[in-house]
Amino acid sequence: MEIKTLNDIFTVTCGVDRSAVLKSKKNGEWVDVGVPEFRDTVRHVATALRYLGVKPGDRVAILSENRPEWAMGDFAILADGAVTVPIYPTLLAWQIEYIVNDSGSVAVICSTPEQLQKIQEIRDHCPSVHTVLVCDPPDARPENVMTWDELLVKGRAADDAENRRRFDEIRNASRPGDLATLVYTSGTTGNPKGAMLSHGNIASNVAAGIKVLPIESGMIGLSILPLSHILERMGDYSYLTFGCTIRRCRSDSRSSRASPTVSFFRRSWRASADA
Repeated sequence: MEIKTLNDIFTVTCGVDRSAVLKSKKNGEWVDVGVPEFRDTVRHVATALRYLGVKPGDRVAILSENRPEWAMGDFAILADGAVTVPIYPTLLAWQIEYIVNDSGSVAVICSTPEQLQKIQEIRDHCPSVHTVLVCDPPDARPENVMTWDELLVKGRAADDAENRRRFDEIRNASRPGDLATLVYTSGTTGNPKGAMLSHGNIASNVAAGIKVLPIESGMIGLSILPLSHILERMGDYSYLTFGCTIRRCRSDSRSSRASPTVSFFRRSWRASADA
């Protein structure tokens, strides 16, 4: 299948059998996300987001460290014809406020209580935001916040034939020129600028990269950079295109413990150095 959009990568990923699509540490143990769970979670989240009011062209922010929900949330946003807005979890609340407002994000997916607290501090100053989600909820969760698990329950409950048809219809309607993501640069002066990247921008980079990088189906790819960084996302999209399994490496762990068979960052760095 020729990869023209990021939604094509989702289709390819769901069609390649493997023991796991994603691997990540949870409570000190490696936890797998298999193909069926990956496929169904993306569909359920996309369906639930539509019911919450997310429409094609809307911006949805992800304020999170690397974790499986980041990747699956990204594909769900794209499947709805919406635009992913990555936000570095190291940013302060006032910096996040600028990005959310400048992008016009209508929803924010947070990872932890710490990240949720930042959003709660600025929420009254972000008029476009109508939905806030959190993956790991705090003990005292605000009433106007939905958890990731609740989102999945909502999506599963609406997973009928009509909504499956709608999921496929919107996802397959994406075109290479459609906006896929707004990546905010760190900048050197003033506020960060949102770089507008289309499906075709990223898909063409993936197609070019896999011609020079020795990535094969069955390999385990190490994900080490933040997914808020476009290089890491392109690497992960490349892994998925070729049927690899992605292992998420925490910033405080040694990469050697993950025993990767390929690292997109290291190999792309060498390829550019040798060019």
